[in-house]
Amino acid sequence: FYFHPVLDELENYFAHPTFADLFINVTQISDNIIIVSKRKRNANDDKNYIMIKVEGVKNINWICNRANFIGIGNSLKKPAIFKTELEENFPSLGDVIFPCIGFIGEFTGTANCCQVAIVSGNNKIRLEQIFSTLPSDVYKYARQSLGGYKIDEYTQQFLGEFIWAPYNKDILNNIAESHKEDKFNRLTEGKKTLLYEYNEKYITKFKKIVDVIYEMRLLRIYVKLLIYTREKLNLSDENRLKKVLADKNISDYYFIYGNCDEKYNAFFTVSSDLNFTPYKFKPSIVFLAENNLLECEDDIDKPEIVFKTGAGGYDVLGRYVILENPELPYSNIIGGKSVGIVINNFGNGFYYFNNSREDKAVRFNNDPFSSIGGEKLYLKTIQGYMPLLGGNGTNRYSIIDKGIYTHIVKMGNTIVRTSQTILIDNNVKVIEIKINKPTRDFMELIYAFYPCAGSNYNYEHITFSQNFDVIKVNNIINGKFYYVKILGIKQQNLSIIDSNEALPYFEYFCENREEKIMIVSSTDLSLLHSLNENNVSILMSKTEEYFNDFCNIEVMSKIKSFNYIVNYLPYQIVSSRINARAGFYQVGGAIGFRDQLQDALALFSHQDILKYQIELCCKHQYEE
Repeated sequence: FYFHPVLDELENYFAHPTFADLFINVTQISDNIIIVSKRKRNANDDKNYIMIKVEGVKNINWICNRANFIGIGNSLKKPAIFKTELEENFPSLGDVIFPCIGFIGEFTGTANCCQVAIVSGNNKIRLEQIFSTLPSDVYKYARQSLGGYKIDEYTQQFLGEFIWAPYNKDILNNIAESHKEDKFNRLTEGKKTLLYEYNEKYITKFKKIVDVIYEMRLLRIYVKLLIYTREKLNLSDENRLKKVLADKNISDYYFIYGNCDEKYNAFFTVSSDLNFTPYKFKPSIVFLAENNLLECEDDIDKPEIVFKTGAGGYDVLGRYVILENPELPYSNIIGGKSVGIVINNFGNGFYYFNNSREDKAVRFNNDPFSSIGGEKLYLKTIQGYMPLLGGNGTNRYSIIDKGIYTHIVKMGNTIVRTSQTILIDNNVKVIEIKINKPTRDFMELIYAFYPCAGSNYNYEHITFSQNFDVIKVNNIINGKFYYVKILGIKQQNLSIIDSNEALPYFEYFCENREEKIMIVSSTDLSLLHSLNENNVSILMSKTEEYFNDFCNIEVMSKIKSFNYIVNYLPYQIVSSRINARAGFYQVGGAIGFRDQLQDALALFSHQDILKYQIELCCKHQYEE
């Protein structure tokens, strides 16, 4: 059993998940009862609780820390909990840094059945009273108590389809391309919008759909209703419908008359006879890949380490090489003025344009234990899929360097080197993939991503379209967009995705023994069209020069660890603190007067940057 407690509004939580987790406390009341509380951040906050009680299980081991339950670099598909020898290296009770609610145990009866009761509220004593009165068969009691609050069968069938159904992507693309986002947003007001085709012969059906919306409101699912008729209703008919709505206290509706053009076709349509057919995606290519990952134990030659520290060490070139699985992920923040990357050795992270908090290009979840990054890169063979962006093992390692993150993987005799960086003088993010295979065995490169184009990921707000080697991403809520282009390919080897895909992706057949492919992203389409694999390589070297220039003062002391960290710090300061204003655990994106001026003092050898930072902070601090 597992779930991740939040005890907050989702918008607040996703603004800073790691910070929000710091306020969670887990207390064990008895062998089978756990209570989770969220401490107040200020005097105006309510203290919220979740209480969990387990029946039908003995020898319960509560594991309430994701570091123990999922484990470093794992996922919920393959959590550490299922290992033969479970290592619990992190506290599971008290102020848990990475909270979750999970347990393992043994069934008490031969039926192999257990019950988990969960109650929530802001009064701890009241929750304890509720649990003290519950019978041992909580499920039967709950079923009986629902008798007075039964949700209609049609509503139950409708709900599952409606809640998870996405908007029609073809129609949303038309809205974005014709710049009708404002009309769409004014009409929907941020709610899922249901279009009902009214027919006066079916007034009882109309009452039925109103009942459905009313019951959804009871479940706190808020919907906007568009009532569509081909001809304008007379006043008495319109008033009759308004009365039906008013009887259920529904005021969020809108009448549409005449031709129902494409701006309404995006909505979920229910016909007069209550027939509802939702728009559905194909299974995503990431879903297929993650369920067919290859287990590979090939040994790969790794760089010689001249100074070992942590989960790896520094090589002769001064790069940090990750050789082992660290307790917590190692990150590299590569930040320019208008583009940047936050990535760790598991391949988790995101990239952004302009502002790291508000303008994420792909989704981001700073959970350090699961590989749920915004981008996925696989090498597909006949046997299965090999992830290329991160991980640890005998067949792979990662290199963190100034302005670039590289991951090297060996699969059989094939070696793939994947590097991520930015073009410092341009608004461009780059992935460079070099494939060296001794044979012409079947291989495809698959790059997929979870588009965001905003502060938080919401697939309902995103549209995407492919034009040969370019994918365009639109966020129809905020109007932001960007482009992704693949370079160094033969057009005939590139698959074209259709509009029914769950995620945008490139799928490319690698026919040569040596392939060099680049995936570039920008908000400037004309700039992307001007790029090729040759000039991108030149521009990448300029990024390397830019970041190395900040480390032009070398410190030499008797303590090697001090030398390495001090000589690396100027890069971290300018990239993470000054430019990106982000880290893996905190993506702020804001201009801070005190902290960033203190950081800028480290750049005393670059007085132009120091002066610019002082002026920038003053502009945000003082009106004059």
